[in-house]
Amino acid sequence: MGNVRQKIASPHGISATSSRNFILIYQVIYFVWFFIGVTAFVTTLFILSSQARNLPVLALTSALTLLFLVTVYLRFRQLRKYRHIPGPAYTFALGNLNQILLHGHTSRDKAISAMHDQFGPVIRLHLAWGSPTIVSMNQVFEKIHDNKLDAIRMADKSVLGENLMGISLNETHREHRRVLTPFLGGTAVERGLPLLRPILAKLMDKWQVGETVHGSLQRDVLSWSIHSLGTFLCGSVWNQTMNFDRYHDAIEGIEEAISFRAFHPRFVRWAFPRLTARAKIDHQYLMQFAKDLLEKSINQGLPAGQPRTVLALLAMIASGHYTDEKGRSVHWSLQTCANELVSLLLGGTDAMSFVATQALLNLAKYPHVQSEAYSMLTRPAENNLHGCTVEEAIIRETLRFTPPLPYSSKFSRDRAYDCLGYTIPKKTILMPLRPAISRNEACYAEPDEFILQRLASKPGGSCPFSRESLRSLLPFGIGPRGCIGSALATAMCADFIKQVLETFKITLNERAQVHYSSTIAVSVSVLPVKLVPRSQ
Repeated sequence: MGNVRQKIASPHGISATSSRNFILIYQVIYFVWFFIGVTAFVTTLFILSSQARNLPVLALTSALTLLFLVTVYLRFRQLRKYRHIPGPAYTFALGNLNQILLHGHTSRDKAISAMHDQFGPVIRLHLAWGSPTIVSMNQVFEKIHDNKLDAIRMADKSVLGENLMGISLNETHREHRRVLTPFLGGTAVERGLPLLRPILAKLMDKWQVGETVHGSLQRDVLSWSIHSLGTFLCGSVWNQTMNFDRYHDAIEGIEEAISFRAFHPRFVRWAFPRLTARAKIDHQYLMQFAKDLLEKSINQGLPAGQPRTVLALLAMIASGHYTDEKGRSVHWSLQTCANELVSLLLGGTDAMSFVATQALLNLAKYPHVQSEAYSMLTRPAENNLHGCTVEEAIIRETLRFTPPLPYSSKFSRDRAYDCLGYTIPKKTILMPLRPAISRNEACYAEPDEFILQRLASKPGGSCPFSRESLRSLLPFGIGPRGCIGSALATAMCADFIKQVLETFKITLNERAQVHYSSTIAVSVSVLPVKLVPRSQ
C-alpha cells in the first residue's frame, strides 16, 4: 500500500498545492457551468421558436436551463442576505476565496485576521459558489456557549462520517459521549498519567546527553504525543515500535483533507481526485490500525470487571459485553468502535504536540516567566496560582497565546443570533477565529505578552486578570461538540512541562526562522529551543 500511496500524493499534497491552482481550476469549472447554462438557455429558446421540435433535446435543455437559473438565483439571494455585515469585496463565482487564500492554504487564518483589522470584529466571508457563507469574529459574542449551537461537520462527514467527529448531533452522538467521557477525564486521568511518564523519561535520557530519538526535538515531542495518547487510550496493547512516520503521515493527511473541504465547495473532492484518494487511503490505514488493536485486545481476553482503558471499553462494547452505570447494555459494531478510536487518536495527536512545543518556545522567549515557574515547581507548597498549579497556568496561557486549533465553527438551524451588534441569519456558520481572538485587546489586556497569572484564576478567583475569565479561551472547541478529551490533553501537556522544566533550562535559538501552518491543528516548521540539563 505504501508504494501505491506514494504515487497518489505527496505527504503534504494539499499544503503544497498553490492557491493559484485552486483559483484556476475553479474558474474553469464555473466558466464551463456558465457556458452550459447559457448554451442550454439559448438552445431552448431556439427549439421553442422552431417548427420542428425535438422533444427529448428540449426536455434536456429545459432541465439544464432551469437548474442553471435556480443556482444563479440562490447565489444572488445568498450574497444579498449578508449585505448588512461588513466584509471585503467579492466576486459572484469565487466570493472571497482569493482573499482567503492570499497567503496559501495553510495561512488562511492570517489572511482572515488581516480582514478583521480592516473591517472590524464581525465580517462576512463568501466562499466559492455552492458553499455556505461564513461569519467570522475576532471577539467572543454572548451566546457562543449556547449548547443549542452545533458545529458544522460537513467536511468531517466526507472523511470521517461514522465516528465521534463526523456523526450528526443526535442521540447516537450523545450516547457515544456519555459512554466515553468517564474514561477521558477525572479519575481516569489521575490514574493514567503516572503510567505515561516512562515514555517522556526515555526521551529525556537522550536530551540529557544532547541527542534526540527521532532526529530533532520537535519530532521527539511529536513522538511523546503519539505514544502517550496511544498508551493512555490502549494501555499495554499499544505498540511503541509501530511505524511512526506512516502513522503520523496518515493523521496529517486526514487533517489536511478535512481542513481543505471546510473552505471549499463540495465538488472539490472530484476536482482534486489525487487528494481525495490520499484521504481515503489514509483513513483505511488508520481504520485497519484501530481494528488490529481492538482484535488484539479481544483476543487477550476481556476484563472481568469494569474496563480501565478506552480500548478495553471499546473491545467490550464490540463484543456485546458492556453494561453502563445504569445497567443498560451498549453494543456497537467493530467498525463503529474502530472509528471511535480513530477519532480520539486523530483529535489529540497534533494538537497536544503543538501545545507542548509552544509551551517550550514561550518559556524560552520569556526567561523571567521560566524562572518564576521553576521557582514555584521547586517549592511545592508555593505551587499555587489562584487555584491552579504553575504548569497548568503555563498551558492555559499557551492555549491563548498560540491556539492549537485556528478555527471553530458554530451553526444555528432554527434561530438568528445577535453577534456584536449584527443580526446573523439562521443557518449561518459562525466562526470564532481563535488566533485573532487571543490577540484582541478587547478580550485580553496586553495580548502580545505571555503572562503567567493571566488565566490562572478559576471563576471567582482574585488574580488581576480574573475579569477576562476563561470565557474567551476556546482552545479545543465548546458546546456539545467540545473536545471530549480536553481535560486529558491539558493534564498531559501540563505534566510534560512540569517534568521538562524540572530537568532542563529552556533556551532560545534566535537565529531559527519559525513558520506556522494551519489545517485542523497548527504545526510549526521548527522548534528553535535547546534543552540544557540543570545539573550542568
